[in-house]
Amino acid sequence: MEIHRIKAILFDLDGTLLKNDMHDFMNRYYTRLTARFAHLISAEKFIEAMNRAAHAMVANMGPKTNAEVFDDVFFPLVGFSRDDTAHIFENFYRVDFPKLYRESYFDAETPRLIQKAGQKGFICVLATNPLFPEVATHQRMAWAGLHINDFALVTTYENSRAAKPNLKYYRDILDFIDQPAESCLMVGDQTWDMVAGELGMQTFLVHSATTDLKKNTPTPTAEGNLTDLCDLF
Repeated sequence: MEIHRIKAILFDLDGTLLKNDMHDFMNRYYTRLTARFAHLISAEKFIEAMNRAAHAMVANMGPKTNAEVFDDVFFPLVGFSRDDTAHIFENFYRVDFPKLYRESYFDAETPRLIQKAGQKGFICVLATNPLFPEVATHQRMAWAGLHINDFALVTTYENSRAAKPNLKYYRDILDFIDQPAESCLMVGDQTWDMVAGELGMQTFLVHSATTDLKKNTPTPTAEGNLTDLCDLF
């Protein structure tokens, strides 16, 4: 890989910089969040509404943000408003969500990699799938030893109008950092990261416990672990 041609690096978070099993993480996330709303709605209806809102965000093509799409789908299904339940969400992300760090583990190579990328002058983007609010994303960053100041952009559901694997998600990032696809490297562990190659980005596949590329996934430019990637700079 001709890494010297790269000006910007987009990093996935879960399974890439933060080592976790996203399936287990989401199950425990839903369990804890559902418990907060048990006095208002059944677990089945709550989870169904969450899933339908998540699917709507994945299908979003703008102009609404993912947060706005979530609200438009989720709250009519559950029968209460964001204003009425804002305190419940706030308490959940303040008290319950931090406990989910036990479902992830810190990789010392992650902060070293990001630090080196910054020192080399690369524009760094945390291109985590923007289905979570900023408060949750910032906590997960901290679990990985990262800080918001490490990145020119951190995608969250408040500032994004598309999601992986929609190519609009990647085009919006390119517009924000004002770089052509050919000057960027996408680093991730799943098909929805590697699809950035369809735009002309170079891609680096980081193998994780849940890596399962689809048959039509664009072939990664290179692959390995975070140490391998760091050695390319």
